[in-house]
Amino acid sequence: MTRLSDQYVAILGRLYEHHHYAYRLEQIIEKRGMRNFIKIEFSSIYYV
Repeated sequence: MTRLSDQYVAILGRLYEHHHYAYRLEQIIEKRGMRNFIKIEFSSIYYV
């Protein structure tokens, strides 16, 4: 079984809520303060 990183879980969780483009995901991550407990860079969003 493959273990997903925290970055994958955070980003995929936002996509599960609603389809968003990377720029909108960046805004949501910033607004919710997710960077306080997980390291997510803007380039990571595209990678995931």
